[in-house]
Amino acid sequence: MRKKLQNKRGFTLVELIVVLTILGVLAAMLIPALQGYIEKALETSDIVNVRAAYMQVLSDATTGDVTAEQTVQLKQGQDGWQHFDPVTIAGITHYADEGDTDNWKGSPAAHGTCTVSYVDGTGVVLMWSGASKPQPAPIRPTVDLTENLHGILKNSGLLETDLKDFTARGKFYEIDSSCPNSTMVPKVQAQIGKNSLLSTGTWDFRKISGEDPGRYLFWTSVDVTKFAVGTEVPVLVSKEDGGTFYITTMPVTTSKVKNQTYNVIGKGITNRTTLNPYITGTAYTSLEDAYAAYADMVKNSYSQYADTLPR
Repeated sequence: MRKKLQNKRGFTLVELIVVLTILGVLAAMLIPALQGYIEKALETSDIVNVRAAYMQVLSDATTGDVTAEQTVQLKQGQDGWQHFDPVTIAGITHYADEGDTDNWKGSPAAHGTCTVSYVDGTGVVLMWSGASKPQPAPIRPTVDLTENLHGILKNSGLLETDLKDFTARGKFYEIDSSCPNSTMVPKVQAQIGKNSLLSTGTWDFRKISGEDPGRYLFWTSVDVTKFAVGTEVPVLVSKEDGGTFYITTMPVTTSKVKNQTYNVIGKGITNRTTLNPYITGTAYTSLEDAYAAYADMVKNSYSQYADTLPR
């Protein structure tokens, strides 16, 4: 029996070091994810508690006590919202880049407070305080919603040069903003100002075959080069007829030029049959109304792209 015990070997130092190294690598990978889940849970708890305080203050005000006030101690460990944008608390929806509004003052802070009160003529007001440092708002361009988007293509001179033959014969053509080494894209981009809607996201000018003029513009605030093929994205469609717009969705697809494959929107839309599914529903008569509908669709149904919206 004693001999058997003496012959039984344990772990070597090298084996222990290898195991500890593996455990260290796993911990380094898992701890940040775990911290993210914990912070999201804390933020969720804060939102739930502030909603409860909101309802209490609103109830008190309804019964005549407009001086009622509730203060919620926040549990979140970081300034600002790390996992929610926008945040909706009862009837108040607030985006990270909005700043102060009538019903929302300040920004949430790590272990800060939210004071919920009622202001006559305004309603329930949320006052966030305790931030250790101001939260910078993301910079988003301000766009000109009175712009004639099709004027960009006209001013490029391409309709009289590179596209002259296509236009004269009513043939299909397309100009994709994401097309690599294109000779036409730079000429279009030269006409796009910093306040143009086309200065953001992805665009595609497209001539529908057999129609005159049959020119359409597809635009999304999403940079489709950063998303996988098949990803559904919101799209604004503009028809060159003096101002008709539609809101739709399209999958990210690919196109190919000179053995280079790139992501696009609108692939396969070459004639009236393939176009029709994307110009159904409400027809908007101004870019301002169409963009407002587009932004609403993003915020309500595609909130993962909310940070791509220009102002």
